[in-house]
Amino acid sequence: MKFSIYLKQVIHGLMLGDGHLHKKKNTNNNPYYTQTFGQHYELFAKHIFETFKDFCTAKGFYSYLVQSGKDSPFYMRYIVRTVSNSE
Repeated sequence: MKFSIYLKQVIHGLMLGDGHLHKKKNTNNNPYYTQTFGQHYELFAKHIFETFKDFCTAKGFYSYLVQSGKDSPFYMRYIVRTVSNSE
């Protein structure tokens, strides 16, 4: 499956922001895209996931609680991650 021109433009814009590519260690796999969003950006994270849902697994959108310091409150973090593209 290939990215449309629109999806290429979106991914380029995201990469200029906080998006980044990962590659699993010790493999010849192609990289995959991932981006982390803070708790106030849940709707944006869901929109990005919906935009790239054809390139994600069901676990391509997930969240978890983090704490920035020992006595600080916990907050939610959202992650969007695609699968590796074979092309």
